[in-house]
Amino acid sequence: MTKKLFTFGTIPFMLLLLAHVCWPQECGPVKVGDPFPPFNLKNNLSQKELAALQLPPEKTISLQQFTSEIIIIEFLNIYCHTCQLQVPVFNELWDKVHADTILRSKISILGITVGNNAQEIVKFQKSFKPQYPIIADPTKEVFDCLGNPKGTPQTYFLRKDPSGMWYILYHHRGAVSSAETYLLKIKELFKSDLEGVQPGYRVPRLFLKALEKHYPTKSFEQKRILIYFPSANTSPLENDMRNTTTQMKVLLSLIAEENLAIVITGFLEQVFPAQERELLEKTSTLYLIDDTAGALKSIFEVAENPLVCLVNDSGRIVYRADALTPARAGELLQGKVTQLKPNLTAEELLERMQHSMKEANSSIERVAFQELENGETVYLGFAEEHGNEALLIGRVVSKYSICDVCHDIHFYFIFGQNGRLVSFHPIHITKYGNVVLDENDIEKIQSRTAGKDLFKDIPFDPFVDAVTQATMSSYLIYEGLNETKTVLSDFQGNGFRKEYWKELCLAHLCQIKHALSLLRKKEPAAVLTLEDQTSINIAQLKPYIPSPKASQCPNGGKYLLIGEIPICSIHGMNLKPCSGDTETAEQ
Repeated sequence: MTKKLFTFGTIPFMLLLLAHVCWPQECGPVKVGDPFPPFNLKNNLSQKELAALQLPPEKTISLQQFTSEIIIIEFLNIYCHTCQLQVPVFNELWDKVHADTILRSKISILGITVGNNAQEIVKFQKSFKPQYPIIADPTKEVFDCLGNPKGTPQTYFLRKDPSGMWYILYHHRGAVSSAETYLLKIKELFKSDLEGVQPGYRVPRLFLKALEKHYPTKSFEQKRILIYFPSANTSPLENDMRNTTTQMKVLLSLIAEENLAIVITGFLEQVFPAQERELLEKTSTLYLIDDTAGALKSIFEVAENPLVCLVNDSGRIVYRADALTPARAGELLQGKVTQLKPNLTAEELLERMQHSMKEANSSIERVAFQELENGETVYLGFAEEHGNEALLIGRVVSKYSICDVCHDIHFYFIFGQNGRLVSFHPIHITKYGNVVLDENDIEKIQSRTAGKDLFKDIPFDPFVDAVTQATMSSYLIYEGLNETKTVLSDFQGNGFRKEYWKELCLAHLCQIKHALSLLRKKEPAAVLTLEDQTSINIAQLKPYIPSPKASQCPNGGKYLLIGEIPICSIHGMNLKPCSGDTETAEQ
């Protein structure tokens, strides 16, 4: 089946726009924190769509008619390829919002087209199946009043203040890879209403029920609750606060704290000997819950490391970490918790990064920083003033101390396009006695880590890799380096790991090639005709593709056919033999 492409006449379309433009200088550009321009658009929504948005069945739809707490507006053009790719993302967002009994009544999701009429929306709905309501703005009236945000898609989160004015809380330009980006933002806005296991959320009711099952409610009512999941694993590093013995000393020192209940839960028989457990059970303000089946461990997303959470007297989580030092406990209980970051301004960090990148590669002309969808910030070094392919990438890492006599550490490191570490730079790292690392210490870390592939495990041997009298700090440095493969696993921009993504795409082409072979063999009638050679019907091939991710290019390329050979619109043809080619030829 050949695919139909939407087209439109350029001249009539432009005349229509020029006749009704709300010029940016009249409306003024808007940014986060500004009021959103009021609008009044002709109603093209169905009764079902109006009901989902809790809107009256009137001839026009205005911003002031919305009664939800938050409105999520996506500006799109139905001919925009990226907007088409965002439909599954917004469909997923729509499904998850409407599946949540709290969010369903608080969130409205609305698409507004930029320059498309109601008839064009109907065609778009038939082709791409958006589940969320989309209203037409054929003259770009609303979009132009935003002050030319440059292209679609554009997504805005709006919230009404007591005066009735809708303000912009959040703006995202372009696409996102999954609905999770927007769901996380929604949850941030409604943390106080939702259950969760991260700071800001209400502690899961399942935990409170488990506590109530074993102890009278009055034992912990209107108290702060310190939850501890100990781990059976033991770190070889001395004084590591994640070791149960060391952590318990801190917890037991807090039992006299006013209005604090300490709950220890997990597979306790594996952690505490019978005699020690008997003593703990007799300790006042200390509560033990066996989680042998792992239900609490699962809901709190506890992995190999231990977990410490503090729940305030309103039932909301205010702290979550692997361990709790005495100093951190004091800050928590006194309400002085702040986000860990270097004692440098953004400008000072950028200046340091620029200096280090130029030192590593003299061709670097420009350094900029970029915040990724997951909140991680990367620094990008370009050889050309207006280039978009970075030669060097930098990360800043801050780590809480895991030892009660150590200090928090801050450092940054620089790596190349291929993900290999180029250089390491301390911001503030000390060893025993609060002595700052000297040049020999820094050189040791540099010599042990330079050239390492950050997307493979970098093992830490305290006897070889640690700086003398800074074993804990050395460990945290390696921990920060090893986190790169997780926090930057999906980063594809600015030429980063382009060879890796290309190899991955070419491997996908092998799977598609194999799937085409199976399709021809098992469904002869479904073999693609010459008319269909311009694109591959992935839906038809899915039963024969082992991995769902193999059905798409990781960089957003389109899979096509030349003759019977699959190629990618970005990476081209796989010129290397695929495994199984010989076997397929023999068959």
